[in-house]
Amino acid sequence: MIQCSSDSHPTPKFTWRRGGALVRSSDRVRVDRDSGQLVVYSAEETDAGQWECVASNELGEDSTVAQLTLIGQTQLSVIVSSTTRSQAVAVSQQII
Repeated sequence: MIQCSSDSHPTPKFTWRRGGALVRSSDRVRVDRDSGQLVVYSAEETDAGQWECVASNELGEDSTVAQLTLIGQTQLSVIVSSTTRSQAVAVSQQII
């Protein structure tokens, strides 16, 4: 699980993007717009790459990118880098 969070007010909604496309919940991926959680079940090699979290509210948006790397069959490595688009919303990530 990757946790995207923000201390901004008003409270933002979260979206996740992959390859520029909006990520929607499915049988393998769960996205929670309120909490910012992204869960990838039974991660595969095709899940490796950049996952972008966007937090937005009526004052603006901010995003951060996580680089997901599959190490072996059971371990994941995530490197997070932040890209600020607005000062009104600040976003960070935590890998749980």
